[in-house]
Amino acid sequence: MTVVAAKHEAAGVQTLARAVAVLQRLGEAGASGLRLIDIQRTTGLTRPTAHRILAALGHHGFTSRDATGRRYFLGPELAILGRSAASHTLDLHSMCQHNLAELARESGDTAFLMARSGHEIVCLDLKLGSYPVKTMTADIGTRRPLGVGAAGVAVLAALDPAEMEGALRAGRDRLRDYVYTSESAIRRAVRDARAQGYALSNGEVLPSVRGLAIAVRDKGKPIAALCVASIRERISDSRVPGIVALLQRHRGEIERQLP
Repeated sequence: MTVVAAKHEAAGVQTLARAVAVLQRLGEAGASGLRLIDIQRTTGLTRPTAHRILAALGHHGFTSRDATGRRYFLGPELAILGRSAASHTLDLHSMCQHNLAELARESGDTAFLMARSGHEIVCLDLKLGSYPVKTMTADIGTRRPLGVGAAGVAVLAALDPAEMEGALRAGRDRLRDYVYTSESAIRRAVRDARAQGYALSNGEVLPSVRGLAIAVRDKGKPIAALCVASIRERISDSRVPGIVALLQRHRGEIERQLP
């Protein structure tokens, strides 16, 4: 390969990585979408580069804009590709529907299904319990670095040491967006999770919220986490063992369904 060809290939890979980052940030924003300036801030791209990538993605249907043209969203082509992928890959969302609904019903609190996506944790689904104060620390599509929140800690704690360090390095820059946690706090939470068998988030996402989570494994590897979250007063220390038992039971039922 010539030097010129190698440079072109490297530039192509960089452009692809930037486009993926834009799509991930839009996925995290969900129905609220993002302005161009928001995309610049969260990806570190210059305005011309971000605008050029958004235009290319929009041309192929991977992004869309609102009526004002000022906010960007994930486009319809991604939904089509997602349905195609679900036809021949593991569909965790469908597989966990019953257990997630039962977890919310039995606990009375908000139950989340969070999936691992590289060095991030993504909210695939949530179900609301009967408790009148609803806790929405994440919406469907929300993405966070592994280690932020109980689900992220649970997955991080289930990784081998080298993978964990790689995930922490990958998420270091984005941790600045999460003012209630830090890398040192995440490391402490991981140590506690490994010792206890479950992860606890005690105000690391929102100061008034507590969350409990355990990792879901496929062939020994963490692929997702089940999480229950509520206001701090609701998840008292005395309730923790009962909620953990629910999480463990539903985790076991899900893992037994895995091919």
